[in-house]
Amino acid sequence: MTEQKKSVPVNTASLSQEEAIFFFGNLALPILLYALAFATFLFKNARGIGVFFFAVSSILLLKKTRKVYQKASSKSVLLLYCLSLAVGLSTFLTDNTAIIILNFIALFLLIVSILILSFANTTGWDFGDYLKEVFFTALLSVGYIGKPTSDMKAYLDREKNNEKSKTRYIILGILLSVPLVVILAALLSSADLVFARLLAKIFHFNAADVFLFLLLFFFGLYSAYCGIRYVADKDNDFEKPGHPLREPLPVIILSVSVSLLYLLFSLVQFLYLFAGGLQLPSGITYADYARKGFFQLLLVCILNLLYVLLVKKKIQKSRTLDILLLTISCCTFVMIASSALRMYLYIRAYQLTFLRVFVLVALFTLTVLFVGVIIKILHERFDLLRFGVAAIGILYCLFAFSHSEYFIARYNLTHPGVSGEIDTYYLLYNMSADAAPAIVALHQKAVGSSAPSRYQEDRYQENLRSSYEDSAEEMDPEPTWYQDYTERILRKVSAMEGSPFTFNVSIAIAGHVLR
Repeated sequence: MTEQKKSVPVNTASLSQEEAIFFFGNLALPILLYALAFATFLFKNARGIGVFFFAVSSILLLKKTRKVYQKASSKSVLLLYCLSLAVGLSTFLTDNTAIIILNFIALFLLIVSILILSFANTTGWDFGDYLKEVFFTALLSVGYIGKPTSDMKAYLDREKNNEKSKTRYIILGILLSVPLVVILAALLSSADLVFARLLAKIFHFNAADVFLFLLLFFFGLYSAYCGIRYVADKDNDFEKPGHPLREPLPVIILSVSVSLLYLLFSLVQFLYLFAGGLQLPSGITYADYARKGFFQLLLVCILNLLYVLLVKKKIQKSRTLDILLLTISCCTFVMIASSALRMYLYIRAYQLTFLRVFVLVALFTLTVLFVGVIIKILHERFDLLRFGVAAIGILYCLFAFSHSEYFIARYNLTHPGVSGEIDTYYLLYNMSADAAPAIVALHQKAVGSSAPSRYQEDRYQENLRSSYEDSAEEMDPEPTWYQDYTERILRKVSAMEGSPFTFNVSIAIAGHVLR
């Protein structure tokens, strides 16, 4: 008769407390320093060199976390480190607000991705699994908002029994000193004018600034602590992707129908659009043709990508189904080309905008992703997730570094479009400092010309002056759009000089060429 092994009860509460003590003892101080760096570098600063330092401090904290939990280095994490640095670097090299907003979104996704890759086995994951874990990590880590307090209590309770330990006193001192020093600095600056001016050169302190700094500090503290604590607590308990078990026949029938429709559409594109000399039928404008066709095609391309990825994940492997998926993917290339051609026609008629350039970049990114999809269909073991993340990250960084508004301004000022006029309103109110070198160069060329130029005229100002024709000679000449643009950029230069962390290369260059 075999002896039965007695099950040993596990004290989960004790284990949880040990985890809390371990986490707080190893990462509380680094996270506290990170929160201080977070508030310092991002205080009233969204486009300065401080954003790059914020990216560096985030990487240092993530590296410390991986070291504490003894996580082996990997090429994927190294790539995400490099992409994070590139995104942070591009932020203080550009003045484009849209790029800066996208950069902060990218930094958030990269930081969360590094955390997940550090603790999860991502083998077999696809884009859906990845995005789901990013979403749930950001959402569920909010539930850990009480962990900093409870972990500190557990840690300090243990330290009471260790009289030689000075760690709790250091942590308490830092926790008390940061908000107290900020508040006292504000009070002293109001009491002494010289001291106030000294602080003003660095932080521009007032009551609102103190509140903002503390808000940034505690946001950085709690978001970092709760996020890392959640992922570390979950560790390798991330959901494992299941195997495709469903019958392929219904999907094959659906894919046959879709493939036939796409082949017919592709044939029409080749016979009419691509071979038609880019000429539109009478009665159809460029705007109608591009708008009514482009966005629908872009949506279909995205749906095709989601469809192929979903089928590869959920459906049993079938050679017939793979051929149909290849057909859908190849037809998607035709749709992408058709979308790009429609956008080209629209740009040729109505000039460039940032959104139109962004759309072209998105189409190119879709093309690269579908190349990866085709490889995945042909080679089942191909890591499409790693390929996709690398492709999207690298292409986005190239776009962020490109200073697209420089080329937009240069193109628009030399290609009036079908209206024959240059949209100075867009240049004045939408162009950032990135466009200044192109605007200045073409302005100087136009001013140096003896012949009148459309470039030197502002339609808005011209219409405004027309109502005052009789008294035009008595009036001071009104500022042109170029002068208004110059004043707007120079105000940014003045604002940038308030703090060393707000220095922006693009604004500095614009200020130099405009003065």
